[in-house]
Amino acid sequence: MNKWTIFLAGLLLSSVALAGEEIDKTLAADADGEVLISNIAGKVDIHGWDKKEVRVVGELGREVRELVFERDGSHVEIRVEIEGGKHRRVHDTDLEIWLPQESEIEVITVSADIEVLGVHGMQHLHSVSGSVDTQVWENDLEIRSVSGDASVLGHGHAGMITINMVSGDADIENVSGEIEVQSVSGDLGLELGDIHSIRVRSTTGDMEISGKLAKGARVMVESINGDADIMFDGAVNADIEIETFNGEIDNCFGPEARRTHKYAPGRELSFTEGDGNGEIRIKTLNGDVTLCKD
Repeated sequence: MNKWTIFLAGLLLSSVALAGEEIDKTLAADADGEVLISNIAGKVDIHGWDKKEVRVVGELGREVRELVFERDGSHVEIRVEIEGGKHRRVHDTDLEIWLPQESEIEVITVSADIEVLGVHGMQHLHSVSGSVDTQVWENDLEIRSVSGDASVLGHGHAGMITINMVSGDADIENVSGEIEVQSVSGDLGLELGDIHSIRVRSTTGDMEISGKLAKGARVMVESINGDADIMFDGAVNADIEIETFNGEIDNCFGPEARRTHKYAPGRELSFTEGDGNGEIRIKTLNGDVTLCKD
């Protein structure tokens, strides 16, 4: 075997030697840069800190070719690469990542859970067959999840929250601002702060929504198969319309619903509460509606 054969064999071995390797790497980063993270199988735990560094700790699973960890200007990328690009029979790679707390993050996982703590920047979290658990402050949040639950804990600040769920439950707590949630097959629990604008659409699953209406608030709720239970904290000033095709309406504010047709099961209700400066629209196809005030 000549020296070139030995050299090429060494390169080939080095390309697969990272499987099972323990990782502890650090890169300098901007205080408010962008960090892209992707992982297939395992878990991604992300922590915001006050250092201008990104640190990655973990162990690569079998069938992993390498961990890409690189910086390009204000962008840092952390990417788990799989042998042959195949996603089957991949052993877990659990990553723990520390990054500047004002970073904007984008996380993409398949069969890997996402947990985010102490990150104040914008978040884009996409998961297939994995849960998403995060906290938010004043910046925007986007979650896209297929076959996994989502949990969001806010800190009372206003931002834009967009959540799309397929086959998973979502729990959102102490979030304010503009909120849009779309769900296919999953229950929704929204314990909100000040409600400025909220739009919730559900195909199959019950929903519970609570919060305090801000002045001029807009609440739009639509459900195909599932009950909608809505509870407001404090004064309610809104123009309210509720309609069900096959479901009852329980209204704590006084006016009673009437049948939409003599021979049909549908109900409808329209009235104004307070000075009517807000707008509440609720519609269900197969499900009951409860509207009340704490």
